[in-house]
Amino acid sequence: MSLAALIAAARSAQASDLHLEPGLPACLRLRGQLKNVGDPIPGSGEDLDGDGVQDGPASLAGVVLTTPPFPYPRPQVEEPVGLPVLFDGELTAEDRQNLHYCEVGLENAELVTSGIYGWAMVATGVGESISTAQQRANRLADRVIIPNIRYRRDIGERLMAEDLARIESLDVLDAA
Repeated sequence: MSLAALIAAARSAQASDLHLEPGLPACLRLRGQLKNVGDPIPGSGEDLDGDGVQDGPASLAGVVLTTPPFPYPRPQVEEPVGLPVLFDGELTAEDRQNLHYCEVGLENAELVTSGIYGWAMVATGVGESISTAQQRANRLADRVIIPNIRYRRDIGERLMAEDLARIESLDVLDAA
């Protein structure tokens, strides 16, 4: 099943998540439960989206954007819900592909915060290096406007500064 078909299946089933891991079947999260769909996902360097192009190694960074009451549930901390979710400038198709909504809903055809934890969305960035992926994720996160939004800009720093070299020294990663 192509990546486009998996995304279409997730949208059609109103899944909250689409889980992809090389070597395992794709999974949709439906009402809190994971359901296997499709064949095992190809590994790195294989054609992941069915376009005939071998997908090579890349880095991905994800920045979680939250509002209060995060990290507590609303029953423990009284915080407003239904805050407007806006964007600085028009979103491109790539921007929309790299924003992953979590506790966001629609009210009068406008995006608003919803849910009980304040976990609004994840802004992701992809690049040839961890640094490039991090910069792209942060640049996209900076364009999200929600009252009292919070997120960390240092995601990936420790990995780049020390942890990646340590992991590579263990010789447990596949050579790219």
